[in-house]
Amino acid sequence: MSKLTSIEENIEIKRRLWNGSISLKIIISIVGESSEDGITNEYEYLTEGYRNAYLPTLYPNIVSYIKKLPTVAFSNNSPIWLEYEGVPLRWNLPIGVLYDHLYLPAKFTNQSTPWTLDLKIASSTLPYPSNYIVPFTYSAEDGSVNYTKSINEMLLNQLKQSCYVLNGTAKPIMQLNGPETELLCNLVITRNLKTYNFFNNKIIKQIRGIPVRIYLPNTQLVAQAAVDPHILLQDLLLERIPTLMEVSVPIIHGIDAGPLLKFQLNDIWHQFKHPDNVLYISILMP
Repeated sequence: MSKLTSIEENIEIKRRLWNGSISLKIIISIVGESSEDGITNEYEYLTEGYRNAYLPTLYPNIVSYIKKLPTVAFSNNSPIWLEYEGVPLRWNLPIGVLYDHLYLPAKFTNQSTPWTLDLKIASSTLPYPSNYIVPFTYSAEDGSVNYTKSINEMLLNQLKQSCYVLNGTAKPIMQLNGPETELLCNLVITRNLKTYNFFNNKIIKQIRGIPVRIYLPNTQLVAQAAVDPHILLQDLLLERIPTLMEVSVPIIHGIDAGPLLKFQLNDIWHQFKHPDNVLYISILMP
């Protein structure tokens, strides 16, 4: 199968994917002692989350908003998290992957409404669910939670893993100096695609394998693999999810990947990889 697109089209696709976002409506319920049901006020915070970014990139602005609410006594060192239908969201997964896996199955034909999430604030009566989602372990000088440092540490670990799969060794990323590594990881927040591509290309010397994660429907199970770059997408899915192949739709960046089934993983990965260099595929049951 030939290349997916021309060089010009490839650049445009990458730009659109990099800038792709999801509308979010975050419900903030403030619990008080005065009302019978324990909820004194409910606020809505509307925002956009980049598909290939992570939920904590939104948290500093959310915290600033919470501090301005008249009925909130917010502690700087209290971490926050988001839940969907009562389940804490794993912030170490890209926002778009969470959306495709958890929300899209019920909204595939109508995605016009925002994704509604519930905000939670850790307290003595509501502890942070560290047994389910990654805790935030860093603090800023003022004692507030340092979400950025946690994102950068997580992304660096992900990049080391994908670098090993791609090159057969993690040496290329280990050879970056400290400032280069910090800049590369921080680009998910600063959103500079050109600079990200420059530094990311420095850690991809050759492609021996493609890091792939396949998220299965109605479960937390994930099929992870280091895949032959020349395998076709349809052959990968037949190998990994043979019983679902005929009754499911593969989703990549919110897009039906059915038309890509006969393309090699190498070509698909080059265009659709996330900043951690992983190709995420969500399996949807229509």
